[in-house]
Amino acid sequence: MKLTHCTAIVAAAAMLAACSSDSPTALQVARGLSRQAPLGADEVGPDLVSRAVALGMKDPANRLAVRDAMRASMLTEHKLVFQEFAATAAGKSLLSSGAKRLSVSTDSLERLVAQLQPLDFYAPLKAHRRSWKGEQSVRVGFLRHNGGAAMRAYDPDGQPDDVVAGAVQKGGATFVLEAAEPKSRRIHPQASVPGMAIQDENDGEVGGSIVEYRPDGSTKTTDLADYFADKSGPTVSRSLALSDLIARNETFIPFARSVLPCGDCTGGGGTSAPSDTTFLDVFVVIDVCDNLDCWEGNEFEWHTYFSTNNGTTWTNRTDTRLTGIGSTSENQFMVPVLFKKIRSSNEKVQTDIVETDGWGDDHFTPSPQWGYGEATKFISAGGSKCGYPRPEGGYFDCYDPYLPFPWREVNLDLTWHPY
Repeated sequence: MKLTHCTAIVAAAAMLAACSSDSPTALQVARGLSRQAPLGADEVGPDLVSRAVALGMKDPANRLAVRDAMRASMLTEHKLVFQEFAATAAGKSLLSSGAKRLSVSTDSLERLVAQLQPLDFYAPLKAHRRSWKGEQSVRVGFLRHNGGAAMRAYDPDGQPDDVVAGAVQKGGATFVLEAAEPKSRRIHPQASVPGMAIQDENDGEVGGSIVEYRPDGSTKTTDLADYFADKSGPTVSRSLALSDLIARNETFIPFARSVLPCGDCTGGGGTSAPSDTTFLDVFVVIDVCDNLDCWEGNEFEWHTYFSTNNGTTWTNRTDTRLTGIGSTSENQFMVPVLFKKIRSSNEKVQTDIVETDGWGDDHFTPSPQWGYGEATKFISAGGSKCGYPRPEGGYFDCYDPYLPFPWREVNLDLTWHPY
């Protein structure tokens, strides 16, 4: 039976009050949420926990412990799995302080946390991760993946402070709890040493993985942090201003520039990839908005297949996932997307691109295809951007003749070497 909003509130209160003597206060706490925007049955518990976390961060020691735990995280955006963090000494102290200020027992709050879906806990804005040093100016909220534009967050006094997507660059730091997403270690992480902020200036932004689907039905996953561990040269990424997009033409995009040493490109020299490999070389992202921040932190997957009969059937699926990608940016990697390559005119490579954060409307599954002789050919993918609203305001001009890649969310090329 589907829970109504009222019964969901009572259910959250019941979880807090179970086996304790504080049920009236717990019920008042949960009912207090109903004065804000309505929440679904699966949102009341996380919303209540986010308020408890914010109240717990009123203590300076707890704030510093959160900073240090996130700084030590090797995952993209320095994410923590909240339930794992809650089981640590630092997490227990945070929940204990929050429970005390909610006037509920620590045991009941910990029990509620354990019953929730897996949650990620992090600061989604890079500017906040770099600038926040444990000050009390924080907000904590549960980010709902419902296509909305706002999140109810709480300050350390437990007061609600709505946060709007694309407009959270105010002082302090905004922390979110959200349904856990696939995570990867950063390819080039900062040094694992104490520091004043969560993230240093030289910290890597990008992570990811490669998943191979084997003929026997099994899969093999390789973290890109491991794949790039013995490679020289960093991945390359730069943000693009709107003026870049207007001024550029197709010749502005570089052709295949391997950031890995390829040697003489025979036998996979220098790449440690099999000689039959198709690489994602360069891709351009145009105005993709992830979570609360429309300018960073996107997650993409390329689902790539191979055909030996001009696309009648497809095999050899490989999923390449990249995280920490900017909203409007040009990115250059040499990441394997398929351990096959085109050698004859009847062979094709297809790659379906999916933006995977589960929030907003930037999700798509197009199917760009490459044929014989088309290595390093840029192909646009994604929904039309004609008339589409820009995050910074206004709309894409449907008639601008100067954009070489107009109205598209991703433009990419694949490359394979002639060995």
